Amino acid sequence: MKTCPKCKVTKPLNEFSMSRDRVDGRAAQCKTCANAAYRQWYARNAAKRREQIEAWKREHPENVRAHSARYRQAATRRDA
Repeated sequence: MKTCPKCKVTKPLNEFSMSRDRVDGRAAQCKTCANAAYRQWYARNAAKRREQIEAWKREHPENVRAHSARYRQAATRRDA
């Protein structure tokens, strides 16, 4: 059992993400609080994040092609 510092609720360890940086091997915040924080951050920074993703795609076209090929191959297997 572990207490989330954000919501102050004691929860089982499986309610906390894994984290190699922490002594107990689990994240400080529970998954619910961490997800809520990420959603708030994304709502404030959606345009900036989209720009970062597009810039990465422009800089790594070979990775994008490889990912697209794997996606198409998996999609064809699902459709069959």
